[in-house]
Amino acid sequence: MTSLHGFLFGVYPYICLTVFLLGSLLRFDRDQYTWKSDSSQLLRTGLLRWGSNLFHVGILFLFFGHLVGLLAPHAFYAHFLEASVKQKIAIYSGGTFGVLCFIGLTMLIYRRMFDERIRYTSHKTDLAILLILWVQLVVGLITLPFSWAHSDGSVMLILADWAQRILTLRAVDAEMLAGLPWPYLFHIVFGMTIFLLFPFSRLVHVWSGFASVGYLLRPYQIVRSRRLDVGVTTRSSHAPQPVQASRGAAQPGTAASKENSRGDVSSFSPVADTGGCGSGCGCASAAASAPVALAQDMPTASVNGVALHAEGQRPEAGELRELAYAELLRQRAVALGLLPQHAGPMAPELSEAERQILN
Repeated sequence: MTSLHGFLFGVYPYICLTVFLLGSLLRFDRDQYTWKSDSSQLLRTGLLRWGSNLFHVGILFLFFGHLVGLLAPHAFYAHFLEASVKQKIAIYSGGTFGVLCFIGLTMLIYRRMFDERIRYTSHKTDLAILLILWVQLVVGLITLPFSWAHSDGSVMLILADWAQRILTLRAVDAEMLAGLPWPYLFHIVFGMTIFLLFPFSRLVHVWSGFASVGYLLRPYQIVRSRRLDVGVTTRSSHAPQPVQASRGAAQPGTAASKENSRGDVSSFSPVADTGGCGSGCGCASAAASAPVALAQDMPTASVNGVALHAEGQRPEAGELRELAYAELLRQRAVALGLLPQHAGPMAPELSEAERQILN
């Protein structure tokens, strides 16, 4: 029995921690597409909303409670917090959040087992890891009466000393742990087994949860609008500025533009690759750099010679952009044979059916 205790509490923890760390690193490096929580929220919410929230709130508090309670040296808090007081705080808080976690986890297991839609889309490991966590949680709740019986904090100090020795690679007194009640021993061994199984289950998403804290420290993301930016110039000062072509847009004379001329709209770029007015007048050759000009001494703004508004009107800048964008789309649709040609000097009013084609 001494050899078994020496293995379980002196060797087995290092095996579990090694597999936990190296296994997680290898899975992230080799199988990133499997690094996910496999959430079933899209299939059905129902119990998931309550169960998931209760479970995660409870399990996060228990995790950090165990982390601080076991790894904080007694000398660090002895001068302002007695061990007995600390243990009572752990019993009350751990019991409260343990019950919350138990309720949430039970709801998740019930949903996973008895909801056919969820059960058929679940992996075997999904239910297995929930059951393992449920057993570990139940045993942890069973330890509460034993902890209350040792309210002086002696058992807590023994467990904390063992965890700190494991973490600092010091020798462990397995005989001292062997004298503790069975729920403590089972809870320790089963907890280490969860670390052993961690890299091979959906639990790896816990790493991503902690890493998401970096979101708060990320640099600002620059978001650029895809709205058409029509240049506004005057004849007396500067030459009209062309509409900028989008990256990857087909240019006149290329294979992509020839494909568009045969009616393929899959690579259609309404801003850069315009086909002119569609009347065969030759304006298509300069369509990719066609200017949209508005001058103070000109009566109208136009696109490829087609007026956007009546003479004497002065549309607002936003309205002018919309008119120019719609006319570019219409001219391209004419070039592809999707809309009939328009011989008038002014952009025609589009019907609802024609707008559906442009959209």
